[in-house]
Amino acid sequence: YFPRQATRIAVFTNLDSAIPEAIAAKIFELTFPEIAAAAVRPAVGENLTVTKRLKAFFMELVAGKIDRTQLTDAMSKRLTPQRASGFPAAVKALGGFTGLIYRGKTVIGSTTEYDYAATFANGTLKASFYIDNATDRIAKLDITM
Repeated sequence: YFPRQATRIAVFTNLDSAIPEAIAAKIFELTFPEIAAAAVRPAVGENLTVTKRLKAFFMELVAGKIDRTQLTDAMSKRLTPQRASGFPAAVKALGGFTGLIYRGKTVIGSTTEYDYAATFANGTLKASFYIDNATDRIAKLDITM
């Protein structure tokens, strides 16, 4: 559902390998090309050092690995090896990871949220990294379609 465009896109598939959200996103891109193009332009104010670091972390996660030195202790406990090892299969149908596009940042209490579009050959995910301001480590990671 895309409320600003008053548009709903429904995708039905009988393929296990299909990702309906990615198909819906492609339909949206074809229907509203100007809006889709704006979504992949980086926001102003990007810290390239932070983006490079988070991209490296995300690339490892896509490969099923975790650099625990990048995580707070609490986040390291939440992101179990089992959860991390399942991530590559979850994004496999999106194709190869191609990069992070900076969408902005927000200070929330003791963390700074860095929002990115995580781009793949066949789709995009929203990736929000919450960095603990005191330790400069990832305290939370939200990945959504």
